[in-house]
Amino acid sequence: TVTAFTEYLGRFGDQDSSTLYVEGMAVGEPYYLFFDVFVIDGVEGSGTYQDDFSVSIDGSSVLSTSFDNVTGSQLYPGSPSESGSSLGYSSTADSIYRRVYLTFLADDHRGAIRFEVDMSGSLSDESFGLDNVMVLSEEDAQPYLPIFRDVSFLSGFDIDNDSTDNAGSGLLWGDIDRDGDLDAVVTGLDARLLRLDLATGVYSAQTLGSGGNVRRQGALLDADRDGDLDFWAVNVSSYNDERLFAYTGGSMSDIGSAGFSGPSNNEGVAAGDVNADGWTDLVMFSENGNWIGINTGESPVNFDATVDSDDGLTGFGLNGNGEYASGADANNDGYPDFLYHYGVGKLFQSRGDGTYIANNRGISIRTGGSYKSGSAWGDYDNDGDMDVFSPSFLDGEAGFLHRNLGVSDVYDSVSGEDVPMALFADAASGAGLDSTAQQRSAAWGDFDNDGDLDLLITTDDDDPLLLYENQGDGTFLLVDKGAAISGDLHDAVFVDYDNDGDLDIAVTRSGDTNVLLENLTDDANYLKVRMVREGENDAIVDVVGARVELWNSDASAILARREIGVARGYGGIEPMWAHFGGVTPSSTYTVRIVWPGGDEVSQQVVPASVSTTIGSTTIAQMLSVTQADQARARVVRWREVSSVDDE
Repeated sequence: TVTAFTEYLGRFGDQDSSTLYVEGMAVGEPYYLFFDVFVIDGVEGSGTYQDDFSVSIDGSSVLSTSFDNVTGSQLYPGSPSESGSSLGYSSTADSIYRRVYLTFLADDHRGAIRFEVDMSGSLSDESFGLDNVMVLSEEDAQPYLPIFRDVSFLSGFDIDNDSTDNAGSGLLWGDIDRDGDLDAVVTGLDARLLRLDLATGVYSAQTLGSGGNVRRQGALLDADRDGDLDFWAVNVSSYNDERLFAYTGGSMSDIGSAGFSGPSNNEGVAAGDVNADGWTDLVMFSENGNWIGINTGESPVNFDATVDSDDGLTGFGLNGNGEYASGADANNDGYPDFLYHYGVGKLFQSRGDGTYIANNRGISIRTGGSYKSGSAWGDYDNDGDMDVFSPSFLDGEAGFLHRNLGVSDVYDSVSGEDVPMALFADAASGAGLDSTAQQRSAAWGDFDNDGDLDLLITTDDDDPLLLYENQGDGTFLLVDKGAAISGDLHDAVFVDYDNDGDLDIAVTRSGDTNVLLENLTDDANYLKVRMVREGENDAIVDVVGARVELWNSDASAILARREIGVARGYGGIEPMWAHFGGVTPSSTYTVRIVWPGGDEVSQQVVPASVSTTIGSTTIAQMLSVTQADQARARVVRWREVSSVDDE
């Protein structure tokens, strides 16, 4: 480190400038200049009254740009880290751009860095400020260099979010309109459908429900198998009214409760093919019971919704005023399992017949009623089974990383048979996940395309977004990478929104705007996988809960595992397309798909040689796998019967 200036400098008005001097540089060596820009009051980024901001080093210009609070347009290619609140100068239109950086070669041991503004108005109308100016050598700069760039403003993702902790604000990503890019549903008190125009990189927004009042958790599923994704909301305008929003003609419409009528004080929901009949079902987690809604395949959409202690989901201590649910095939039987945030957590592992065993098998988490949190499943150690991270909202307590120790047969007294069940052990402290910030949500994803899953954790107002980089040895390192945004953070997820092969980050923030961070890695060390089946009238249907595994070429060693569209986080889901990093584009791999119910298919793939076309969009290095027609009988509801019928 050459130097750092951490005292706020400003405000600057028209024609103001400030020069900082740096000593101790090595001549001819590259250096990085970092700084934060405070954009105050009526600064305009374009038009007749454009206000200009420039930086020069030893008289040579290294930056000439503009920032904006007014016009909606600017020269600087990023979005503000914070905006919309007063910085104390009688203004309500202020912004802060964190970690702006430049590179330069030192031509002397001593350098003069000059910041200058050229403005159209007076100091009382508009001004700039500076903070956290650093000059670092190339080596010292590496931990500070951002991989992520804030594009919330430029993309239109920066929707105001006035949701509360109790109402939540989840993120659900899928190609809702079937145009070849991922769209988003944001839940909460400002719920929106955000559809991306990939050509412009800009989102259009539709308010959902009555004024956006669509609370807590949601799910994406193609409920009618017509080829586009629908949205299930656990609470619309109250905590007792669940609704299905069907996507047609460019928008989503509320088409009613679709067979559900009994759940009350609804908390969470998980979509999955519970009976493996090819139609996606719903499991609702509510205070008065945990309900299974079997998709009957009828038109209009109907779920045969029941709450029954024989299902194993409902009973004393199993349901109540809880939080969110997450899903994965924890015991590897091809059927969805669930972790409900209630009590010390309730883990439900499937028997494979539509019923469940409630046994935590080593999982114990922190829950808190109105202080809601949500977990995320992922195979962080690449051993082929699903582990789970559960945040803790208790100040001073770290979250819980439960490593899956493997699946073994355990005698089940209800069925009288051995049932495969996963066993877990908490590995958080040894893994370095030791932040004791108040936490809400989590998400897994390989942001650096190195082959292992990294971890995102959202926090409250006092701490920034936590980004943990997987070191590949069972431990994690807390890094910045330009992702350390602040605010009252609700949900976060890794998602490749721009189809360039690296995972970006989306975040919801209460009392502020939502955030989209673009990943600038831009390498080809990835493979994406899309899993579909044929629906009605030859429609292409996303398969929620399908498992995809990446193996080496001869399928002798598993490399990674993902699950599609399962419940996750602070009311959200895993994205509908799988992403694997750490691949060599020209090498051969084996992809193994496990469909709901356990049917398997494998095929070899060379990432650089595959692509998927959806509509007019072709997505490089994406493999699409279509499930064959299912031969099994369609089961709508089942019950045990004696071997001899009573007459």
